[in-house]
Amino acid sequence: MVYRGIRICSTHTMCKEFQFIRQIAARNGYPTQFIENQIRNTLNRYYDKEKKINQQIIPIKIKAVDIQKPKIKINQCIVLDIPFTGQATKVFGKRLRNLAKAVRPNTVLLTVPRPPPAVRDNFRNKDPIPKDMQSKLVYKIECNDCESVYVGKTDRQATRRFGEHGHISNLLKSSKKEKPPPTTANTLTTTQPVRQSQRQRRKPKLYEFEEEDIPEEGDNVIQTFE
Repeated sequence: MVYRGIRICSTHTMCKEFQFIRQIAARNGYPTQFIENQIRNTLNRYYDKEKKINQQIIPIKIKAVDIQKPKIKINQCIVLDIPFTGQATKVFGKRLRNLAKAVRPNTVLLTVPRPPPAVRDNFRNKDPIPKDMQSKLVYKIECNDCESVYVGKTDRQATRRFGEHGHISNLLKSSKKEKPPPTTANTLTTTQPVRQSQRQRRKPKLYEFEEEDIPEEGDNVIQTFE
């Protein structure tokens, strides 16, 4: 009943509540000294507990001083690829960033771990495709008479698409170079000296016929020469 009176009643009505508690306890046969001791002990416990709680809740006021750090202007960002080997890569990247921050504060270093290059990347097993024979590309055609430019996309080869536009590609001109004629045994150049045997081979052959051997018109005669 004392706890109920402390929690419910205000400080102005608490004395009336305690007087009412004394009357109820006396009617129930409790001695007066016992009733006073219970009220006193209950009040002491309650206020001691409230005092401890208030000491813990009271905030400690600390004077806050705003220390403004100088703002560093970022002028450059560097991206660095490092080989990925596991945990050592993370440690190495962190040390590089700390070193860059200490040496050049206005530069940001970004480390990107990547796997090491494969062996097959250093060897080409296929011949490179010429540009005019490539497909699935974006092309540009410039007008020779004005400054107009046409940009298109095609899935076919560049030569066929340029032919449809009626445009001769510079790629074709660069790819189709004049090839020198093949040299054979019978081909003679002006720089090489001509031998007598070669002159005889190039000289036309003359055959002599007698009048009896000349066929008349209308005769189907086939004659071979050795």
